Amino acid sequence: MRAVGAAGLLLAAGLLQGIGLLMLIPLLGLTGFIGSDAAPDTIVVTVQNFFNSLGLDYSLTTVLFFFFLILASEALFTRYRAIVLNTLQLEFVDHLRIRLYRAIGHASWQFHSHHHSADSVHLLDEVVDDIGQGTYSALQLFVIITQAIVYLLVSVKISVTMTVLMIITGLLLYGMVIPINRRVFRHGQRSVEASKTLYRTMAEFFAGLKLAKSYNRTDNHIDEFDKATRSLRTEQKALVGSTTSAQMWLRIFTVALLSLFVYLALEVYSMGADHLILLIILANRLYQAMSSGQNNWQYILQMLPSYETYNRAVDDFDKHAETVSNSDEHVPTLQENITLKSVCFNYTDEPQQAALTNINISIPARQTTAISGPSGAGKSTLADILMGILSPDAGKLLVDEMELTPELLSAWREHVAYVPQDVYLFHGSIRSNLNWACKLDQAEEDLWAALDAAAAGEFVRQLSNGLDSTVGERGQRLSGGERQRIALARAILKKPDVLILDEATSALDMENERKIQEALNSLHGNMTIILIAHRESTLKQADQVIELDKGRVKKA
Repeated sequence: MRAVGAAGLLLAAGLLQGIGLLMLIPLLGLTGFIGSDAAPDTIVVTVQNFFNSLGLDYSLTTVLFFFFLILASEALFTRYRAIVLNTLQLEFVDHLRIRLYRAIGHASWQFHSHHHSADSVHLLDEVVDDIGQGTYSALQLFVIITQAIVYLLVSVKISVTMTVLMIITGLLLYGMVIPINRRVFRHGQRSVEASKTLYRTMAEFFAGLKLAKSYNRTDNHIDEFDKATRSLRTEQKALVGSTTSAQMWLRIFTVALLSLFVYLALEVYSMGADHLILLIILANRLYQAMSSGQNNWQYILQMLPSYETYNRAVDDFDKHAETVSNSDEHVPTLQENITLKSVCFNYTDEPQQAALTNINISIPARQTTAISGPSGAGKSTLADILMGILSPDAGKLLVDEMELTPELLSAWREHVAYVPQDVYLFHGSIRSNLNWACKLDQAEEDLWAALDAAAAGEFVRQLSNGLDSTVGERGQRLSGGERQRIALARAILKKPDVLILDEATSALDMENERKIQEALNSLHGNMTIILIAHRESTLKQADQVIELDKGRVKKA
């Protein structure tokens, strides 16, 4: 509906602008600019008849009043047109950004493992903004086309021949800048790639800043950033050079053509002064519209590579979206065991590099199972399959007797809580980090119960703001052991059937490891616990140990 409204406003503003231009001829006559002995003009006669039909005198005062009303109405319509067009642009950008965000969120974890997160940030930020600017230019182009049509219609009333000449020269002007527009499109393509490289460079810098400082390699990151920035600036400067070249040539030819029109109007067609003035105004506005249209067209050409990049990315994310069942099927609470039958998984197309091969194991409910093995044995991949973020390439994952098909993995994850080795805490309070695991905010006594169960209640109570203490970005205001225990409390608060800890104590000192082990011992028998570990002290806690080696079960 807004698009229809915008089209109506475009038409109304354009018509009022055309009427306002035509009213200049009666005004010139009434001010005495045109001699009284001049032949009657059809436009003047039309205006006189219109005033007579309304019972109004055809006088300077009346014509000026109507001229004011017309221009004031045009200004009003133009204002609302700008608001509507701007709203259309912003809503379109929001639609694109939300659509992309949803596609990113629904894409499978396997796809994300091959996709650089900085590319997604680049798409959500700069690429979508570029599309937004290009969209506004496209809307403005429609405005300019409407204005140009009105100018041509008014021009026809003055001189058909001169109007045809203006159209022909306008087409020639556009043909002249086509090669420049092609260069603009190519520079736009290269700018998108250079910008993506810059975003990757920044992401790597912030992710590895602590490590870079420890190795005194901060200057290396800065040099890479400088190189990426200069590459982007080179394309942007070339883009500016191309666009300004087009504007320069259009300006030069516009002045030349206006001079030609004045000469032809006076020397060839003996045009009257009133019509000549109006024709000059029309020609000037028409060529200004062409120049503005060319600028907006160049913005659109700059945007097209971003739009193509956006569509390819959305299609790619959608292509790798997780399968979700539309039925009312759900996964029942775990009662007996989790079983893997002949499970295979490979991150690549190389069979000799399979992460897991022919895995056959059974994990009893409400017991503790440890999965061990050397680095690269497939432990984390197995954990990802057990928690349902990866789907086996072959074989079956069963909960009791129910096979977890890809459609049910999302439902299964509601029964699972996960604590990784590299804990991620959001920049917020301990309370908000705990509640994040649940769909609804939990009562304060439940938060403290989870913290106590994770051996974290004592140190949280000692913080000046307790549950409302801010943890900092990625939890940097807490120690490693404190972060791990907050993450464990967050998992416990979810009240899962299965708790998976992936090397959760491998980077901790003995004291913090002991505290987490005590917390896990208190949970034994209440939920199914799966430990991905290699420390002997952790393995001793398990009721069974499954050993992996090179993606195969070595011992179960």
